[in-house]
Amino acid sequence: MLLQRASQCGWNQTLRVLLDTYRVSPNLPPYGFSLTALHWTCNHIHYRCTALLLSRGALIEGNPGCVSTPLHYAARAGNSAVGVIRLLLSAGANINAADLRERKTALHIAALGGYSGVVSTLLEHGAKLDVKDSDGYQPLHYAAFHGFVRIVKLLLDAGADPNASTADRTEDTPLAWALMRQHPSVVRELMAGGADPRKCERAVERRTALSLAASLGYADMVELLLDFGASGEARDGEGRTSAEVANANGHKAVEYILLRWKDIEWAALRGRRQG
Repeated sequence: MLLQRASQCGWNQTLRVLLDTYRVSPNLPPYGFSLTALHWTCNHIHYRCTALLLSRGALIEGNPGCVSTPLHYAARAGNSAVGVIRLLLSAGANINAADLRERKTALHIAALGGYSGVVSTLLEHGAKLDVKDSDGYQPLHYAAFHGFVRIVKLLLDAGADPNASTADRTEDTPLAWALMRQHPSVVRELMAGGADPRKCERAVERRTALSLAASLGYADMVELLLDFGASGEARDGEGRTSAEVANANGHKAVEYILLRWKDIEWAALRGRRQG
């Protein structure tokens, strides 16, 4: 259909003729599809066409039954779409609308894609930080998982909970994901932002951040957590210290680090008592 073609290609004058001369509805989806012309202009970042469609009565959330809103498509288009996103929000787009399939908001999509400019714009306009998608994940989980440290900082500065757990059986926190994916910069940002190393993941095992890193044999993560004050004496849900977890998983180097930390801690404690 010509309306959709003009929207995809950014043919502003053609679009104007269709809407004003031929009175084509801006909300007419093509045969067999539910995406409107507004979805396409947002997806392809055509600002003038988007503004034209909105001025001619295009439904800001798309037609009923659309899986995603035009705002979702604009967020997915990346940082270059910030102008279009601002236009949609100024026209009244629901910033916290969740798509019908995965229940993701525009903030989820931007955090997942690593689009810091989009994240910043959405936060500036009041996007909710604690919305969970169909998997129980918040935007901060996705940013931590993929190592997007700038987005992690943006979300934390805006008030995101660094100890938020997923809604699935693992109850993972953003810190758990950053550890498992070995993103030291994200771990530092989360710890500095108030992440509790005692609350990490696994509803059954109740692992601490340190025991998780020890079980995986990530020596650099273990040292980083110790530097931030994580306790090597803390025990998991099975009553094991992190050193015992490292030993059980055959990670001798990590076990050595933890045992050495214990010796240093005891020496420091004795020094304080004697002083």
